[in-house]
Amino acid sequence: MSEKQPILPSVVGEVAEPGWADKVEAALLQDSAKPVDRWRNIRTLIVTLILFIAVMGGRFTFVDGLIVIGVLLVHEGGHYLGMKLFGYRDVKMFFIPFMGAAVAGQARTPKGWQQVIVSLLGPTPGLLIGIVLGIIALKTEQPNLMKVARLAMFINAFNLLPFVPLDGGRILETVLFSRHPAVEAGFKLFAVACLGLIAYLLGSIVLGVLAGLQLITIPIVLLHGKAVRKLRKTFVPDPALMDIQLPPRPYLQVIVDVLAEKLAKGTRPVTAMANGVKSVWRIFRQKPPGLVASVLFLAVYFTVLLLAVVAPLLFEVSYRISHDNRSFISQRILDDGCIVEIETYHEDDASFHETQIDADGWYHGFAKGYDAEGKVQYEGNWQDGYWHGEWRYYDTDGALTTIMDFDHGCLVQYRILENGIWRDIPPEEWESYTSTQAQTKPDGANSRLVVKRILKKLYLSSE
Repeated sequence: MSEKQPILPSVVGEVAEPGWADKVEAALLQDSAKPVDRWRNIRTLIVTLILFIAVMGGRFTFVDGLIVIGVLLVHEGGHYLGMKLFGYRDVKMFFIPFMGAAVAGQARTPKGWQQVIVSLLGPTPGLLIGIVLGIIALKTEQPNLMKVARLAMFINAFNLLPFVPLDGGRILETVLFSRHPAVEAGFKLFAVACLGLIAYLLGSIVLGVLAGLQLITIPIVLLHGKAVRKLRKTFVPDPALMDIQLPPRPYLQVIVDVLAEKLAKGTRPVTAMANGVKSVWRIFRQKPPGLVASVLFLAVYFTVLLLAVVAPLLFEVSYRISHDNRSFISQRILDDGCIVEIETYHEDDASFHETQIDADGWYHGFAKGYDAEGKVQYEGNWQDGYWHGEWRYYDTDGALTTIMDFDHGCLVQYRILENGIWRDIPPEEWESYTSTQAQTKPDGANSRLVVKRILKKLYLSSE
């Protein structure tokens, strides 16, 4: 007995003659017949991770690199588990140099509510983990834990922004804008403009490339939307099609006829049209969330987005307050008779630091660090909030071991004492010895003092 075939909806119009459809159908059948190779997906993850490390390794220290990879794995792991939970086919995770990481898979039944949950499962757990680690870091003041907390909150908050291809954009696209191709294209154009503006303001090439890639997809979105409209005008809807992974031949013919108008003369037209058919068929079968579900999802999304904005701010304010409570400002008379202000900061282990500050609260003048026994650990100089001149570092016996020379915040020379001989470390090896190489902004005493000084200065200048 032959296998029962799905009942096809009735046709309301002429179906175009076969042409490209035969080739595209053969390509789709060949692709669907391929078994899912889990070991290939694991190899893809390992190879892309190695490539990511090779390309990005020079930008991070070893510990910072582990933190970045760990945060990305937790984020993408949430998407991965969500796809597995809803029965996605051929789910794979991979790293992308300069971009981060991603997870891809094929939904068996394209239900909008499932796609929203998959999108939420990446940033939401990662953000909550970052908040918990941030609270612990504030109590323990463990530097690496603070780095993990900050990065987890930043990456997941960034992904919640309402711009495709970020998770926040995907959520809004699925809930609101995927209901009409023209609206979806308009939303993508809005996302391109916003990402382009952010890229310009931050000077980020990566965000600029991301915006450019989204701009390229807008004509494809409109083309796929045209094919979906043609399907809906030609065929009577049938719920039985929800579980059919590939379009029946009459549907395939309609889709290919529309796609061929733009893709037939391109490079690898069969592959391009086969991918286009899968996308159009997914959109045609996709059912956006209902009214109640849409309102619920939007409420959850904006709540998590608000948390993503507020939590990092509260973390930084709490950290600054904690730092401020460990420091105090005092006046001191130097050997030349000048009266200067000094910030003294105490560590948990009874060591402390002294740094001269200027009238606006920026570090300016000498700096010294002492161990718990009062022995000098380092001494150097600040200028207008930047490291400047020679900084000397001593071992526990008080012997000089390292000399670093800075020019307004930038390291220009690094020397270490090895076997009684001073060795000049070449710039390409600096990262192996220190993460202190350049300042991106000036540094100063506690924020309350800085604000107070600036306001006082503005007040006096207005009189």
